[in-house]
Amino acid sequence: MHLSTTRCLVALLLSASAASAQNVHVVDVAGGPGSDFTSIFNAVSAAQSGDVLLVREGDYFEPVKILGKSLVIAVEPGADVSVDTVVVQNLAADDMVSVRGLRVRGGGAGQIPALQVKNCLGAVWIEDVPVEGAPQAFVAGGVYCVDSANVVFQRCTFEAPFQLAQPTFVSERSTAFLLETTVIGEDGQTSFFPTSSTTSPGRNAIVVDDGELYLYASYAEGGRGGGSLNTGAMFAGRKGGNGIALIGTDPIVRVFDSVLVGGAGGFGTGGAPNGPSGLEFSIIAPLGAVDEEPGIATSMTVDSPTRETGQIEASFFGQPGDRVWLKYSLEPSDARFSGRWNGPNFLRQGVQLSFLGTVPANGVLTISAPAGELGLGVEAVTLYAQGVFLGSRFTFSSPATLTLLDSAF
Repeated sequence: MHLSTTRCLVALLLSASAASAQNVHVVDVAGGPGSDFTSIFNAVSAAQSGDVLLVREGDYFEPVKILGKSLVIAVEPGADVSVDTVVVQNLAADDMVSVRGLRVRGGGAGQIPALQVKNCLGAVWIEDVPVEGAPQAFVAGGVYCVDSANVVFQRCTFEAPFQLAQPTFVSERSTAFLLETTVIGEDGQTSFFPTSSTTSPGRNAIVVDDGELYLYASYAEGGRGGGSLNTGAMFAGRKGGNGIALIGTDPIVRVFDSVLVGGAGGFGTGGAPNGPSGLEFSIIAPLGAVDEEPGIATSMTVDSPTRETGQIEASFFGQPGDRVWLKYSLEPSDARFSGRWNGPNFLRQGVQLSFLGTVPANGVLTISAPAGELGLGVEAVTLYAQGVFLGSRFTFSSPATLTLLDSAF
């Protein structure tokens, strides 16, 4: 990282100390030294708006519910932290929630989506969060986003839900972004005694019910259609699920450097045909539209959280010869699509912009810089960052959060 970039970053951190400093609560299910809570649920309940939860290794057999307040949840680097469900709900326009590194098992009683964002005017950033399809009764996976204005899913994997009669990812009346994210639809039911009620089509990977969805360097695949296990029965295979289905009135899906795949049809038996494959996308909504934008995605990663005595490590992935800038801010803004610049713009207010260098022949520009001191009494500061690449044209990369912690944690 250039010296000028390091100086700008340190200056930003120091200027943020008074207005944007965050209190840190350490969560450790084992109750180890320095921990404040053994339960994420209790830590979230006790935290004040704007605080940071630093979560240590462990299986937390509980839901995480963030209701009406800003919060940052950061997993200790290298730790495996699992929870049952995550719900973010009722954020005001100036609230911000960042969840990074949790593994969501989809546990808990009842057939409800494992990850839910509901009625949020403020920004919600979900990073490096896999949502599993739990292979046991009375639990489910799946992601549900409804009536929310600015929801970012970055580097996530959403497996097919289990025993949940819905697509893997559902967005209703929301503006949502899937960046470097994989979504897999559930396979249809297969039976030894096949009937229309004991077998089912493959489920859609994604359903968009009005609002806007942006896919950036992502992958969506519908589930395989169901069929018969009885080779002696004459039964046609069921249809595969779609990669994306647009329903409602006027949903918009923008696809950039992403892959949509329809699920394979179920196998027919006894001479009956296989089921038809699903579609890449299906538009049922009368004013629905899919806009496939040309271009090659760029991306960035940054190790987080980082202590103030450590190094900020980041990588920028692009085409050899691309020039790269880093822009960063203390808060994100409402993300907007841009026809002039490839990719969505996540940072538009109070932004610092610094030149980093040129992407080498291997396609990865790696940078390292000292984090710098946070200042007396400052426990943590969270930055929101995005790369800007210039090759044949400007491209905004996928974004990332960086939480800097006092060395005491």
